[in-house]
Amino acid sequence: TKFHYGVDLSKSGGLAIYAAGKGVVTMVQWNDSYGWFIEIDHGNGYKTRYAHLKSHKTCLVSVGDEVDKGQHIATMGTTGLSTGVHLHFEVHENNKRINPADFIGTY
Repeated sequence: TKFHYGVDLSKSGGLAIYAAGKGVVTMVQWNDSYGWFIEIDHGNGYKTRYAHLKSHKTCLVSVGDEVDKGQHIATMGTTGLSTGVHLHFEVHENNKRINPADFIGTY
């Protein structure tokens, strides 16, 4: 079994996706695994990714946009390799995926 980086968050809290922190949008694109996804660079080597978005039309940000913590950036979906509506959330430090639970305190 391939290791699953990141955490999957269900739609129980709603379909809106909010930026984890202030930063600059570096990617809004399609990937066969992630489906539609957004990447935000928060500086100091940290980036976050938000995957399986509903569609490119529900992405509320574009590459180069500055976002604030808590800003509504997209809508959950089930694009890419997904079995249901949810958000796949990743944190990258110096281009390596790290455990996002250390940042969100849910696990």
